[in-house]
Amino acid sequence: MKDSPSKIKSEIAAASQDAIRAIAQAAKDAANLIATSANEARSVVTAHEAEAVKVLAVKGSETSSDHDLITGLVENVRVNFEQIKSAISDIKEGTTSRIDKLEVGKLNTSESYVNLYKQENDKLHSDKELRLRLLEQGLTRIATWGSAGIIALGVVEFIISRIFK
Repeated sequence: MKDSPSKIKSEIAAASQDAIRAIAQAAKDAANLIATSANEARSVVTAHEAEAVKVLAVKGSETSSDHDLITGLVENVRVNFEQIKSAISDIKEGTTSRIDKLEVGKLNTSESYVNLYKQENDKLHSDKELRLRLLEQGLTRIATWGSAGIIALGVVEFIISRIFK
């Protein structure tokens, strides 16, 4: 039923040795796999290197150096920037001329506010001012007569209260 401590120790030792053997075998397999992969990678790199040397040899015969290639690239970029600059300038000039044409066509003096609307607006404004003044005069008249009437009524009431006392 219960295992003795020495039996347990021997089982642990056996299990440890099995684990060590498994780890050693896994390390050996991993080293073999790495070596095989490295050899395959070396052969692939060698093949691509040979192809690159062929391409560079052909490329070198077409152009004299990388400097010439870079100089040509710089010149192409400069030409493209000049074209862009010219296109922006054309757009700017076209927009300016369109705005000038619109200003001349839409803002000529015969169609201005002064010629088309000012006289009518001034006439309407003066008419409203006249009506407001007349209304103010009427209200002042009513308020004056109303105040005079209330004062007169107060005087009459005072006199009547003194007479009939």
